[in-house]
Amino acid sequence: MNEPTHTVGLSRRDALKAILVGVPVGLALGTGLGSLAAKIIESSSKEGDSINLNELLTTEQAKLLNEIGEYRDSLALQGLPAHLMSSKIKEASNVSWNYDIKETAVEISDAHKSHAQQALKIQQLLFGDNGKWLVRKIKSDTSITAAGTYNNESRTMTLDTVDDPTSPWFIFVSTHENGHATDPSLMTSSIYPLDNLIKVSHGMARVLNQSTKIEGMFMNYPYSYNIPFIKKGIGEGVGRLFLQDSALIDQVDFAGHEMIVSTLVTIAKEQRVSIGDIKFTKKVCHELGGALLPKILSKSISIAGILLSDWYAPRVEAASKEIFADMVATALMTPDKIQDNQEILTGIAEVLSGVQGKQININDVIKELHVTDDEIRERFVAEQEVVASMEQQSTQPELQQTLDDTEVQAIREEAEMEKQTQNTFWDFISNGTLPQNIGEDSIDIRTTMKKYGHVVSKVYREFPEIMYGLYADDTSFDPHLHIWETWAVAEAWNIDVTYNLLSDTSLIPENLEDVKRRISVLENFISSSAFKRPEGQSTTSVQARHLSHVDALKNRMKIILS
Repeated sequence: MNEPTHTVGLSRRDALKAILVGVPVGLALGTGLGSLAAKIIESSSKEGDSINLNELLTTEQAKLLNEIGEYRDSLALQGLPAHLMSSKIKEASNVSWNYDIKETAVEISDAHKSHAQQALKIQQLLFGDNGKWLVRKIKSDTSITAAGTYNNESRTMTLDTVDDPTSPWFIFVSTHENGHATDPSLMTSSIYPLDNLIKVSHGMARVLNQSTKIEGMFMNYPYSYNIPFIKKGIGEGVGRLFLQDSALIDQVDFAGHEMIVSTLVTIAKEQRVSIGDIKFTKKVCHELGGALLPKILSKSISIAGILLSDWYAPRVEAASKEIFADMVATALMTPDKIQDNQEILTGIAEVLSGVQGKQININDVIKELHVTDDEIRERFVAEQEVVASMEQQSTQPELQQTLDDTEVQAIREEAEMEKQTQNTFWDFISNGTLPQNIGEDSIDIRTTMKKYGHVVSKVYREFPEIMYGLYADDTSFDPHLHIWETWAVAEAWNIDVTYNLLSDTSLIPENLEDVKRRISVLENFISSSAFKRPEGQSTTSVQARHLSHVDALKNRMKIILS
């Protein structure tokens, strides 16, 4: 799951928002190198001086770019992705890997050293000696709010250190995040040399071309965390545009408009309002987008204008990043689940070969990924026994066979610190209890943070599922508001902001005005009619915990790995 950089440290929920800030520019493709160069130059006029791609691209590279455009048509995406615009191609032509850089840094303590060992082993298998270019740092997820994330700006991989690192679950997540690391569309500047860039991009497009063609998987998987994101995005786009112009002129063809109106008539009856007064909630947007998506992909209806450029295309582009990483992990872990689809396996082989700079055998990679490392497994068991011995108030003599005294002490100290941090966090979320050390020297800080705790806990008690409100796949937090209003409430409540402010109180002064903004949004929500739940829709905090995105991923993995 891709994650960008944020000052307070927001999670991948905001990555999708960040991705949507810049709408990828579709670039028309010609049939030959001259035509290709002319089209890209024409579409990139805002970049400044024209770039003559005849001087940069070989005939084979131009052929691969043409094929990328053809592959993308299966997702109703037009032309080349933004990372293959002429300026990016020019930038990549000046990149070289012919010098040494530092190896991937590991910021995982002795308490989770086994996870670091496994993560590095997987990186070496997939990327060879070039992994250091793609992953600069590996660290543990101390907040335990995600299975794994990849920060595209710092090129940092963060992994869940709760599960056994030799388990299929951990290997799947680590492989998924490494899939993100290869993705050139996530690179803020070109990291790949030109030939590597084009080969990796071609392999990625080849893989994604199959995402609609595997029954019950990827774009056809009903429980995917990507598809609800696309469906809600299409529905939200239709909702916003429909409220401005119910005719949806220049947005959709006649068949599409007919389908939209028919769906909205049904929704209006359910809400007992006129069609112009519909609340475009998450459920409504999901239902509306769900009706349109398969028709768009099958070319049964056609969309254009803002609906295409600002809503459909950016959502599919963003979701494709997750789908690609999922396809890599699924294909390598369980090739039978993709029906041994050779186009997918060949595409992944292209990507990994492009990274390593040499041809790799995809079957060898799959075989090696399934070999359990007994030393890593033994290390993990020893780490777990140290934590267990703390609870039992006893020592385990056999621990010394694997861990020395310093490691045992470090593991115990970290486990205790993690426990205290989690207790402080949940007490604030559940009860609004503010730690004594916050605002000791500032009345403004203490007063503001107490008010923050009050509104955060009040909203949580009424809508505990709000903790997942910013997840791309969430449909659980859905008060009777337009989806964009619901998003604003969920963003104000953001669980990651709360966690980071409480775990690093030095962040509070510089973010105090933002905290006040969040308080205002939540107070307005509390005072609105939408704050009261409809009868029969009560959700307890225990039930909400079971809506966890991580739990959803694990449930999905049970299906994939079964």
